[in-house]
This record gives sequence, C-alpha cells and structure tokens, in this order.
Amino acid sequence: EHNVEKIHESLQTAWSEEVKRRHSNTNTTGDGKHSTTNDSDNINNSHSRNHKPHLLGALMELHSKEFIMSGIIILPFIAVILIQPYFITAILDYIIEEDSVSIFGLDGIPPLYIATVSGVLMILSMFSINLTFYMVNNIDIKMRTGLMTLLFDKCLKLSVSARSQYSSGEILTLMSVDMERVWFGVLFAHWIWVGPLCMVSSLVSIGLVVGMVPALTAAAAGIFILCVFFPLGRLIAEARRRLVGQTERRMKLINESLLG
Repeated sequence: EHNVEKIHESLQTAWSEEVKRRHSNTNTTGDGKHSTTNDSDNINNSHSRNHKPHLLGALMELHSKEFIMSGIIILPFIAVILIQPYFITAILDYIIEEDSVSIFGLDGIPPLYIATVSGVLMILSMFSINLTFYMVNNIDIKMRTGLMTLLFDKCLKLSVSARSQYSSGEILTLMSVDMERVWFGVLFAHWIWVGPLCMVSSLVSIGLVVGMVPALTAAAAGIFILCVFFPLGRLIAEARRRLVGQTERRMKLINESLLG
C-alpha cells in the first residue's frame, strides 16, 4: 500500500486521465461557433480556465473514498461531544441531590448506568477520532509521497530552457514547504465542516436547555469573533506568501553556496 513506485504510478495515471478529461471537455466546448466580440472572448477565456487540468482532481480521484470514509468515522466523535454534557449534568444532579436522576426525559435511571454509558461513549469517541486521524495521516503520507516523486520525476525531464525558468530555491520550496502545507491541509480538512456543525448543534442545545436569548447571544459573539479574525487571517496569509518568497531566495543562496 505504501510502496513508493506504486504510489507514483497511480498518481501519474490519475494525472494523465485528468489531463485527457480536461482536454476532451475543452475540445467539446470548442466545436461550437465563436464570436469575435470581447464578451465572447471573455467567455472563451473562462471556459479555458475551467477546463485547465487540476492536480487536486487527480488526488481526489485516488483518495476520495478513503477521505469520505474517514469523514463518516468521525461522526460518532461529534455525536458524543454533543450529548456528553447531558450525562455530566445528570451525574452532577445525582451528586447534589443524592437521588435517581433523569436524562433525555427518562426518570429513575440509576446513576451507575449513566456513568457506565458515559464512559463507553468516551471510549467510542476516542476510538473514532484516533481512527479518523490514522486514516487521514495514511492519506497524507500517500499524497505527499506521490507529489514529491511526481515533482522529482518532472524535474529530471525538464529541458535546459524550461529548467532555467525555475530557480533551485523554488524547486526546493515545492519539495519541502509546499508539501508540508499539503500535509496540514489534508490533516485538518474535515474540520472545515465539523467546526460549523458542532457550533450550530451547540447553539441549538443551548437554546433548548437554557433559552433562546443565551443562544442568540452566543451566536452573536461567535459571529463577532469571526468578523474580527477573518481579516487577521488574510493578513497572516499575505505575510506567509511574502515569507515563502524570502524562503525561496534563502534556499537558492544556500544551495548555490554549497554547490559552488
């Protein structure tokens, strides 16, 4: 499964199929009549951009099933996060009142049962999140290995004129920094939808237990924090782009100094 040659061959095959598919779509849309007006030129340019091959398409073709499966496996972890506070509240009620408690509308449930179910749910959630991270890391390893071997193979096949268009720092950055960004991007990709889902579910739970006013207040506070941190995130991204440029020049200088 983690054989480098097999990973490289599968990614190379997927990329070739992606290129053929995009080119066939371009040829299909290009068979019609084209006007000479500026509007039609803009439309044709947009079509050419849409039909440009994307490496992400090849990667998703290879690993989409595993990625979707890891997203399904993380669902028990999300469910436990949402219902665990009800069990903790029931246990605290028993400690305060020293009597049988109710949970989810069920009265007279022994506290031992509640504590046992709570422990089982915690074990299930830990198993779910650890298995999810294992599967995502497995996908990460195969993606990173495939991309690095594909890039290395491409660098070996570049002509002298094409090779002169890229500095050694840019190539080293692609092999190291950009591969690390791919790693972290895939590792935390599920939190793009897990985070909003947990937030909305928590607000609904607050509204049902405490009331709509606290829920709306929490929602307003969350929206305010997002509005504050979104521009800050853009500034950090811009600073990161400038840092990558400096990293490329630094790596180029070090590489040329070592090679002489």
